[in-house]
Parts: sequence; C-alpha cells; structure tokens
Amino acid sequence: MKTSKPILLLVFLISFLSCEVFDGNPKDAGKYLTELGSFHDLIHESSGLAMDGDSFWTHNDSGSDPMLYRINKEAKIVDMKYVDTPHFVDWESVDIGDGNLYIGDLGNNNGDRMDLGILQISLAALQTDVDTVSSFFYSMTYDDQEDFSTRPLAHNYDCEAIIQIDDETLVITKNHLDMRTNIYTTEYAIGLDGILGITDIGGLVTGAAVHPDEEDVFLLAYRETDGMFSPFIVHFYDFEDFRFWRGESQQVDVPLDTQVEGLAVDSDYQLYISSESNGSVPGKLYQLDFNPWLK
Repeated sequence: MKTSKPILLLVFLISFLSCEVFDGNPKDAGKYLTELGSFHDLIHESSGLAMDGDSFWTHNDSGSDPMLYRINKEAKIVDMKYVDTPHFVDWESVDIGDGNLYIGDLGNNNGDRMDLGILQISLAALQTDVDTVSSFFYSMTYDDQEDFSTRPLAHNYDCEAIIQIDDETLVITKNHLDMRTNIYTTEYAIGLDGILGITDIGGLVTGAAVHPDEEDVFLLAYRETDGMFSPFIVHFYDFEDFRFWRGESQQVDVPLDTQVEGLAVDSDYQLYISSESNGSVPGKLYQLDFNPWLK
C-alpha cells in the first residue's frame, strides 16, 4: 500500500451557473427509462458506477470489505476484486481515465474527516485473474476548510462525485450548507489546484459521468422533500477544455423515488444509473436513453 503526501485544494476562480430546466412532465423521461436488473445482496449501497467496455465497476460506500464489483448490463456480478488498502471509510465515487480506475474516499457527512483521498488502481490489474489488487492513495485536504468540528449535514465539504476529463481530475462537492456545488481540481493530476467554479443546480450531486468524446458532462443530483428523493440529471455541453460549468446546460427529471448515486454514460448517450437498496428492496441498475434531449 502506497500513500502520497497531502494534496491541498486552494481557491482559484469562482463562476456561477444557472441551468435550463427541461420543459415537460417528469413522466416524459419515463418513456426512455428502463430497469435493467437488481443487484446481488453483496452490493447493498452502490455509491459509484464506472463503465469499462460493456460492463461496469461499482462499490459499496462502507460497512463491508473494500471490494470492487464488475457487473454486466443486467446488474449481475461477473467479477470482484478485493482492494488492498486501509482507506475504506466512505467510498462515494469511481471513474476511469489514463489506464487507471479512481475511487473517491471523500464521503464526509459530518465535515470532520481529515483522512480524505482518492485511490488509484491499475486497470490492467483489474483485467487479470487475481483476487486482490493493490492501490495508490492520494491524501487530500480542502485548504479553505478551517473548521473540522462535527457538523452533520451542515457544511460544504462532502463529495460524492469525481470525474476524469481532459487529463484533469475534478472533485465535485455536495454542499449541505449552501446547497451549491463546488468544483475542485487536484494537484496530483495537473499541477494546479483550486476551486474552479461554483454552480447552483438546485439540488445535491451524488454522481457524475463524462461522455467518451469529453464534449458532454452529466451530473446526477436530487432534491429532497419530506424525506422523498426526486432525482434529476444535469447535462452540460458546448464548453471548452474541462470547464464544463461554463457551457450550456439543461436539467431532466428522472421519475424514480429512490436514492440514486452511481452514473455512467456510453458513446450512444445511454445513461446508466445505480440505486442503493432500501430495506428489503434491492438496489437496481437503470438505463436512460438521453438522445431525445440532445441539441
């Protein structure tokens, strides 16, 4: 197990974004939404989803072993790997880039974690028959965070989404305090670090995905009213380099009433969404054909 020196995230630039809301009944999206299958009991909290060929990698957030599960498009487990790491506090996101798989151990509901970071795992190792894979851990702190007291869901330093785009690694936060979204970049990826932008999408982000051509970025988010989740997709397009929040955007409501956290997209603009289990109801894998909303 290897560990890097801490990485600081510094204030760099602030920009604000407003999103176009899709003008239609949420049932419109239901015409293009398909339930593909239910997860095995081993996958009780699918917190991240990354596409690898015709299958996906997913993981639980905590409460079990540090495992990666390869699933097919019917949500069935076809492989699993134990990740050799002591860093399994709250895995909340996974993405693939530059021949590696990255896991964000960035869940921070209480705002008091000082052991945040991102794990890097070789994709080549994941393709072998071994049961255990090694990882490199990049320690991370938010340099603008001064208060590490325990503040459950009352701070801006939680994160459930990371993406790889244009050779950048972006950390996309879930701000419980101001209900906005901060976008950070990390020193280990590009030699620059900082808050690149602040967006206000009207909800909390739980997942993100980049189209293979890197010209579209999708955020998975939700609004919560009286304990009920109302998920939606934010689609960003017509942007330059990796600064997706400066481009055009639109929102599409997803007619699901469950907690969704994983998001992936393929070259045909098929979005794949994973949900967590809820009591006796298992987590599920969904497919949303996004082509009707392309402009």
